[in-house]
Amino acid sequence: MTNLIKCRLPGNRKPKMAEIESCGFHLNREIEIVKPRLLIPMGYYATRYLLDRYGLTHINAKEQIGKLYVFGSFLIYPVRHPSALLHNPSLRDEMFRDFERIPYLRE
Repeated sequence: MTNLIKCRLPGNRKPKMAEIESCGFHLNREIEIVKPRLLIPMGYYATRYLLDRYGLTHINAKEQIGKLYVFGSFLIYPVRHPSALLHNPSLRDEMFRDFERIPYLRE
């Protein structure tokens, strides 16, 4: 389970392109070292980055929450960033369902 941006941005603002590129380097390295079977990007930016990285640039990242993707030997399962609950508490049940599926994900 990972996020693209590895620090808290001032005022919780959206990341700038330079920050996405810089943090993307660290996320790529994290994936190389860990060699996960399952990647769980948390939030829009992590999901968008990974879908772009694996050639799915035509897919709308916002619509991919809770969907499972197979890429060779590993899976990608995007979830909302937990901070989304701070802004929209009504997402709680949906987020819990998405997180509860994680132990059962298989190809």
